Amino acid sequence: MLQTPNAGLKVALDQFQSNLTNDQRAQLQSISSIPDANAVITFTTQLDEENAKRKSRCVASRVSTFLQSIQQFASIVDTFVSSNPQIAALVWGSVKFALLLTSNFSSYFDKISSFLMGIGKDCPRYTEYQALYKDSDGLQKSLCNFYASLIRFCTEAVRALQNQGPLHFTQAILQPFDVRFGQFRDDIQICRKDIKEEIRLALHKATSQEQQLQLLERKEAASYRSLSKTFYKKADIASEEQRKWRVQRDLRRSSLRRQHLLDQLSVHNHNAAFNQARSKCYGTTGRWLTETTEFKQWVKMDESSFFWCSGSLGSGKTILTAKVIERLCQSSSDSTRITYFFCRFDDSQSLQSAYISRSLIRQCLDLENFPTAVETRLSDIIKTGSWDAHDLDFLLQSLIDNSRLHFIIIDGLDECAKAERGQVLKMLQSSIRHSSSLVKVFVASRDSIETEINRHFKHVHHVKTNPAFSSQDIETYLNGVLEQKIEDQDLIIGDPGLREEIRASLSHGAQGMFLWLFFQIEEICNQDTDEEIRQALRSLPKDLPDTYNRALSHIVRRNQIESVSKIFRLVGAAERPLTLEELREALAIEPGQLYLKRERMVNDISRVISHCENLVLVNEEDSTVHFAHHTIKTFLLDQPREPPLRKFHFEQETANFQLGEICVTYLSFNDFKRQLIKLPKPQVQLTADKILESTMNTIFRGRLSIPIPKLAKVGRARDHSFDVGKQLSERAGLTTTDVPDKGYLGYPFLSYASVHWLSHCSEFTLESPLWRLWTSLVETDYDLAIRPWTFEDWSARGKDIGSWIGEKDHVALLRLIEHSKAHFSDENVGFPW
Repeated sequence: MLQTPNAGLKVALDQFQSNLTNDQRAQLQSISSIPDANAVITFTTQLDEENAKRKSRCVASRVSTFLQSIQQFASIVDTFVSSNPQIAALVWGSVKFALLLTSNFSSYFDKISSFLMGIGKDCPRYTEYQALYKDSDGLQKSLCNFYASLIRFCTEAVRALQNQGPLHFTQAILQPFDVRFGQFRDDIQICRKDIKEEIRLALHKATSQEQQLQLLERKEAASYRSLSKTFYKKADIASEEQRKWRVQRDLRRSSLRRQHLLDQLSVHNHNAAFNQARSKCYGTTGRWLTETTEFKQWVKMDESSFFWCSGSLGSGKTILTAKVIERLCQSSSDSTRITYFFCRFDDSQSLQSAYISRSLIRQCLDLENFPTAVETRLSDIIKTGSWDAHDLDFLLQSLIDNSRLHFIIIDGLDECAKAERGQVLKMLQSSIRHSSSLVKVFVASRDSIETEINRHFKHVHHVKTNPAFSSQDIETYLNGVLEQKIEDQDLIIGDPGLREEIRASLSHGAQGMFLWLFFQIEEICNQDTDEEIRQALRSLPKDLPDTYNRALSHIVRRNQIESVSKIFRLVGAAERPLTLEELREALAIEPGQLYLKRERMVNDISRVISHCENLVLVNEEDSTVHFAHHTIKTFLLDQPREPPLRKFHFEQETANFQLGEICVTYLSFNDFKRQLIKLPKPQVQLTADKILESTMNTIFRGRLSIPIPKLAKVGRARDHSFDVGKQLSERAGLTTTDVPDKGYLGYPFLSYASVHWLSHCSEFTLESPLWRLWTSLVETDYDLAIRPWTFEDWSARGKDIGSWIGEKDHVALLRLIEHSKAHFSDENVGFPW
């Protein structure tokens, strides 16, 4: 008898239940259900709230990626597992039960959550297999086996805590984690490899079917009638299978087309910043806002409305926003939709109004929930390549109207430029005014945009953070962190009474600033004696600038000026956060070098980051590098008050220029050398003066905030035909669109340099040392250097090129056009815009 694909998963679930008591099995049944879209946020919020008495760091962010994978698998597994309709609910319920039980044991759960955070990075993504799993028993089986291995891990995690006597319990807790659970990590990795192999096989099968069907359809279309009777007989036998193939193909194509549209709309990970904010919570911190009368009235009132949370620097507004999202998800119903966006100072795209709108729209759509009218409109927009604000508002409005109640939450709006803020506020205003649904908008920002808020919204529910509101949160955070630091032996004190001295001094000095408190705790942990700790308490900095100057002084004393200042410039110039490995490579590059010199690369990048005195931190979920707060970058861009610290400060333009040199040098390495094809010369000449005149006109208009035509994204002038094979490969992770050549796996910085090199070189001049290298990247068909134009754009679309130069204020391209006397087609002569 053939086994069903889920046989191994069913066995693992049975083994999990067999280790539970009757009461525990009843509890498991009560929490087992098919998870909905908000299930991960709701459960992780519950997990943290039930353990709030620990007064330790929240763990929701650690397990969210792992749980997201479980949720996606559970939501579709019952579509191809018919032998037991409860299996999907039991997968979700078993994982929830294991986490709830182990979370009661602090140190043990820290290890469990850390393990799952690592596993979450390797969990299969839904987009990898969604177009292939229905037609592949092998892929179904490998997916079930992967999640069966996770259930077996959960079984062992629970078994260690079962009541088998105090000696057994102590041994289980104290036993090295890798000794007990290392085999599970290995099994999970093997299962992950099996999934990748089954995806390859399913992809090959699907591609083969596509090719055979295309061949048949071409012959049918050509009325091919010269086949022998033997062929027709075989064709009749095969016709039923061909019909089945056509059905499978049509379903795949429909799914892939929709996924392609969704990816063109937005690939922004709106959960990344949300989880990063949650990771900074301790115990019950951040809940006070949702308990205020103003917030409760805003949620309950039966009309569309606007809520504004404002506050000073470092007062915890982003954490408050994360808590708002958690609370809304907990109380939401099937007719409620919650969308959110965190504006990040270190991610330039997240500060653009169109990018924000596109993310909010994307959150309202999935493959199963994709209205035809929206699909058609979105397809038309993508074909034109223009993300017009009117079109985006229309799409968002039509999707909001599909819900009875729709929440839009935006954090850090003040980080956006004024023009971009205005567009966002107009979009939010339109959503409230014109929607037939109930629309609730929440915005968190600094106080400085009050005039803009009041201009767009007549009635505003407003709560301002201040020490009176946040004092309890400060105490909770302070007590929790001190307790953890002492437990982890990061803070060692001789006099037991010193702990209260620390608490009292820091509580008094914080004045509602969590950021200030964070730095002072770290400073105290660096002291070696009780006397040094008391001296640090007597000389606490009065504000954030003094705090940052103290940190820089420590770096000077440790003689780490050169490496740290270079890190500051790279992190400060990057258009999106660099990963640790990307930063490690970039630090080793000197402008003009011919190849990557790996002997220059630091051996331990984490240790180098630690030299930054917490001014730069690493996000443990995705290993990206960030300034600890946006005020740090602002501080480093200001003129230094103390001459010895001058080397740490930088100008944005200089840092941007230097990162441009690094990108150009990197892309020009001999490591990547291949034949470069010169761009074709245009047939009709247009003087450089005319281009300059027209482009300067565009720049001038752009600075007056008058809309100008936008150059389409990569691929605008290319063939828009839908390549099913390519799409299947990309979804399966077998190719990548981030890096032009998947073959360069040992070059992590290539992913960044390929995409962002051009924007960093806007101030290059003919006298710049790397001018020739840069122009060769601009004017040649070098596939590693991604440009926002095609050959046709560069040689014929003078209007779009001029518009793009004007919009981006890219002076270097202007210089190149003038210097090379580049020409464009006569249809655009004069640039009549």
